[in-house]
Amino acid sequence: MRIKNILLSSIFLLAIFFNSNQALACHGMPLVNFTITPGPLGITINGSSDSPTCGCGPYYMQAELACNPNNFNGNVSYQSLLNVPNYGPPNWPDQCAVEPYHPIFIPYANLNAGCTYYLRVRENPTGGGTPGPWMPTYQFTVPGQAPAPFVVTQSQTADTICIGGNSTLCVNATGGCFTQGNYTYTWNGGATTPCINVSPTVTTGYNVIVSTGCEDTTLFFTVVVDSMPSAGPAAINNGSICLGQNDTLTLGVSIGQIQWQWAPTANGPWTDIPGANGNMHILVAPQSSLCYRAQLTSCFGTQFAYSNVVCLTVTPPPTVTVADKYICETKSGTLEAVVSTPGGTYNWIPGNITTPTMTDSPQWTTTYTVTYSVGPCKVPAQGTIFVNAKPYVDFFSDTVCLGNKTSFIDNTSLGLGSFINTWQWYFGDGNTSNTQNNLYTYGTYGYFNVKLVVTSDSGCVDSITKQVRVYDKPIADFTTKNICIYETANFLNQSTVNSANIVLNKWTLGNGTDTTAQSFNYNYQYYGAYNVQLIVVTNQGCADTVVKPIVVNPQPSSIFTATNVCETYATTFQNYSIIPQGGITGWLWYYGNGGSSNAFNDSYTYNTWGNYKVTLIAISDSGCKDTSEVYVDVFPKPVPDFSLSTTCQNDTILFNDLSTIGSGTISSWYWNFGDGSPTSSQTNPKNIFYTSGTYNVQLVITSDKGCVAEIIKPTDIYPKPKAEFSYSDELSGCSPLCVNFFDQSTITNEFNSTIQYYKWTFNDGELSAAKNPVHCFTNRSKDRKIFTVELEVVSDYGCKSYYIVKDLVDVYPQPIAEFTFDPAVSTILNPLFHFKNHSHYESSLSWDFGDGNSTNIENPKHTYGDTGTYNVTLVVKNDWGCADTVVYKVVVKPDVIYYIPNSFTPNGDGINDVFNLKGRLELIQPETFKMKIYDRWGELIFETNDIAAGWNGTVNNKKVETEVYVYVFSFKDKTDESHNLKGTVTVVR
Repeated sequence: MRIKNILLSSIFLLAIFFNSNQALACHGMPLVNFTITPGPLGITINGSSDSPTCGCGPYYMQAELACNPNNFNGNVSYQSLLNVPNYGPPNWPDQCAVEPYHPIFIPYANLNAGCTYYLRVRENPTGGGTPGPWMPTYQFTVPGQAPAPFVVTQSQTADTICIGGNSTLCVNATGGCFTQGNYTYTWNGGATTPCINVSPTVTTGYNVIVSTGCEDTTLFFTVVVDSMPSAGPAAINNGSICLGQNDTLTLGVSIGQIQWQWAPTANGPWTDIPGANGNMHILVAPQSSLCYRAQLTSCFGTQFAYSNVVCLTVTPPPTVTVADKYICETKSGTLEAVVSTPGGTYNWIPGNITTPTMTDSPQWTTTYTVTYSVGPCKVPAQGTIFVNAKPYVDFFSDTVCLGNKTSFIDNTSLGLGSFINTWQWYFGDGNTSNTQNNLYTYGTYGYFNVKLVVTSDSGCVDSITKQVRVYDKPIADFTTKNICIYETANFLNQSTVNSANIVLNKWTLGNGTDTTAQSFNYNYQYYGAYNVQLIVVTNQGCADTVVKPIVVNPQPSSIFTATNVCETYATTFQNYSIIPQGGITGWLWYYGNGGSSNAFNDSYTYNTWGNYKVTLIAISDSGCKDTSEVYVDVFPKPVPDFSLSTTCQNDTILFNDLSTIGSGTISSWYWNFGDGSPTSSQTNPKNIFYTSGTYNVQLVITSDKGCVAEIIKPTDIYPKPKAEFSYSDELSGCSPLCVNFFDQSTITNEFNSTIQYYKWTFNDGELSAAKNPVHCFTNRSKDRKIFTVELEVVSDYGCKSYYIVKDLVDVYPQPIAEFTFDPAVSTILNPLFHFKNHSHYESSLSWDFGDGNSTNIENPKHTYGDTGTYNVTLVVKNDWGCADTVVYKVVVKPDVIYYIPNSFTPNGDGINDVFNLKGRLELIQPETFKMKIYDRWGELIFETNDIAAGWNGTVNNKKVETEVYVYVFSFKDKTDESHNLKGTVTVVR
């Protein structure tokens, strides 16, 4: 117990409390001055209690001994009290100081010689107190001769059987520290004997744990059961496809090796499809109609079974062409689909037109797609209606006197990308021109209606007509009108001049007032009749005089009001005109858009929005008029429109408002989705259609001026597929683990919807677009891996659905077998090889040296008893029973010993008369032997392929002289190694 920062006044009370609660409060501490010392006769343990170990008693230093560090269980083997005088019951004196324990001695005599033990030590109080922590584990080996290592080998009478066969599985254990031959065997089926006899009906794995009591090892067996073949039902995904499309063959649950076959008819003859060996096979763009079946082979390849026959019809696709059309703005164009195979159906997008032709008046250039369907074939084609810009014609002209040239300047506008092709002018006097700009001289004076007709490069035409004036010679004239008092009399000079300018205008107004203005306004102060005279003079001195009367009458006051309305609604005009005396006998309304009326009060409907200047002229009984003006606002109605972000059932669909208004803003929206869901006032609302079908979606919009408009669009909501799949039963096992996945997704046939696309995600970086894929999961790590499988399906309208099964496939790791050996090749003189294991993730291994010998040692040595090439096999397994095998060849060559004499004496004494190769000639392949002899000048003098023959020192039956000659031997030994030997030999006479 540790006492820190306790007030001195509490010490006494705490001591009473601890003495009455030792069993609950006392606990051991780590040992101080802790040592373990090996000696010639045993192990000595020393340690001291920590200074906070006080207040309770007694305390022991305890030791536990085990032959395996995993077998520690807290049972004390040795213990000692503190080495303090009189430390014993009943008082257990404790000084709260570092106090040594009596040493603990563990004699070797009580242990097994040569064996390794594990030792741990701790401090522990009695009376139910908590033990202190164990000190670091100490490992030591008892002196003496160590027993043989613990080795277990395995064997089985058969690796593969047919149903009804059997195999005997055996293990053999030797060595070990603690058993002296007493081993225990624990099979996963409960047997406890070294051998068991098994007769499985399916491929089955077995394991056995062999233990010495402190050491154990696990060995794994597999008995493969090859059953009789059985063919499940064969099916084809579509059965009728368009040329260039894929189809899929699938086979139900079957037994045996699968081989898909094809035939031109259901009666054969049948041909194997290379590589088509799985439950599912994809037919990649078959070119003709064929029939298919699956052949199943099993029980060591001696039995066959066949599935039912399925046939596929392949239809060639038709050709579809659509010619483009060109139109001008506001015009219509027709596209026609021309097909090679009649009798199909058409669908134009946009528009959903189902006839061979489609007519539309687009505002801009638009591309249309037609899908032509015949049988299983759907062929798209596109055509474009090109909308050409219409020119907007205008021109400028000036006013001249008779005989001068009038300028005509073209101001026509046209959209980008187009240009004006022709201009045609009609000057109003019978003459024309086709140039863009003109200077034209008229032969007479007057007003002329000039017309300009413009044609664009795409053939689009527009025209405009304007009035042009030409002045004559000076003729004094003016116009005026009778006026009301206090109103302005307008004197309009209408004098004309021929080839001159009027430079002087002299007016006499009949009341003593003169002026030289050209035209002017004048206010008479009194009622009455006045004779007005005008004298005009040109710059050439031409003049003319005219006198006209004017009457000044009482003037009415024109007064009215008007209402502002929305486009297409009537505006109301209220007349409040008055006159001081007399009466008002007429009214003229001008509505600012060419419309007029002579009613007292009136209403008028404007067909287009805008700001209009409305004029009311009040006419008195004396012919006097007054004019008033009021501006009327006709507000534009908004134009509703919208689009959808998607058209799939159960999706959250965003409605994008596309409404427009010519002026002002849209202030409110009302949406009715047509499916019974709540309406919305949002600009861009969202809605979920839970059922597929066609819905009439209504949008009502209101402008900031209160103008309302609506649109109702029939909207197709396409069905969403329901993604789902099943899988084979084998969902856990060793890598690679292959699993069959079977699509069970569905979709309603509304709108002829079908599932067009599959995307499988296996959570291992691999994807598949097959309908029913077979996927092999691999695991080359050291830990098991669990994979989640996801299926995404997409309809032909782009509607998606997902199905996810989490943690579906459990793949055990695959160990990696690898080893090296030294030397690479040896001879029978030294046939010892060293093998070193480089495998990964294994828990057990087994060596087969290829000569009938085997071992479970990790890095063994092996000596071969004869020459030859041996397949050395290393099989490694992990804790999940997964195995891997690697095989390498080792070569033990015969030790071929050859020697060649450096001289011989061909003197006929029977001793050393023939020169030849010496040594173990039985190790030479005789058919490869060649021998050649050359003289000092390099000339070939002797040659033989007979290994038993030799050179007797003659050439053409004549003895050669004593001389040095060159020999060449070439041959192969029994291991196929080539030998080429060159040197010299001396002939001694």
